[in-house]
Amino acid sequence: MGGFTNTTFFGLDMITGNNPFANLNYTWHPRWKVRTGLSWQDFQHSAGQRKILNQEYATALASVDYTTPSGNSTGLQYTFINGKYPNRELIADVPVDNKYRQHNISTLLTWNMTEKTRFNGNVGYTIRNYPDFSQRDFGGETFNLTLSWTPTPKTLLALSGWRQLVSWPDVTTNYQITEGFSLSPMWRPSPKLALTAKFSRQTLGYTVAIGIPLHDTILNGQVSLVYTPVTNAGITLGYQAGTRDTNRLLLDYAFNSGFSSVMLKF
Repeated sequence: MGGFTNTTFFGLDMITGNNPFANLNYTWHPRWKVRTGLSWQDFQHSAGQRKILNQEYATALASVDYTTPSGNSTGLQYTFINGKYPNRELIADVPVDNKYRQHNISTLLTWNMTEKTRFNGNVGYTIRNYPDFSQRDFGGETFNLTLSWTPTPKTLLALSGWRQLVSWPDVTTNYQITEGFSLSPMWRPSPKLALTAKFSRQTLGYTVAIGIPLHDTILNGQVSLVYTPVTNAGITLGYQAGTRDTNRLLLDYAFNSGFSSVMLKF
């Protein structure tokens, strides 16, 4: 179901998505690997007021990786996205086609710094162009980095930082620039039980068609208890709380929630 945090739309909006994809990995040498992938996604809104947000996009990916004798790896990856919005948006009573093309090239790195410390991530540059509405164009550095530390066989601590362009179709924008960091500890007292947590702070920047650019600051904390009675089943119980500060009038909020899930693998 579609949310109303940003749209302030309080009706029923069922979102139907489809995502066929295909991936191919080829290792022509013990230390060299090529990866390619193709995918297509579409999202259809049931509410008439939000059908303008219907979208579809095709993605193509290609990368090459080299693994050293010590198990470290580095690589280069290129991603292309061709996005379309079948229904045109009205901006100042002018119909606008929000189709776009996105290019990203990134370096990839996995580094086993010590027996207990591991670093992995990607750093690159992303360009998104809107042929019919250049005010929404974006070009800038993007990255996603994680440092993991395993002090004991039962504990893990991960520190992550990121700057990403994320598709975010709503009534004000088509994407957001997400910048933030998180700290994620984990303790596994037994093979079937794990206690996890995640604490994060991130800023969300939105490029709007008309008016002042929007931005949010989100603080979030979450703890979860995961029970795995057998290898193909898991039960999760958790609690989450957070706040959002924004320059949108009357849209600051604080929240807390409990959640549970059951997962079965076949």
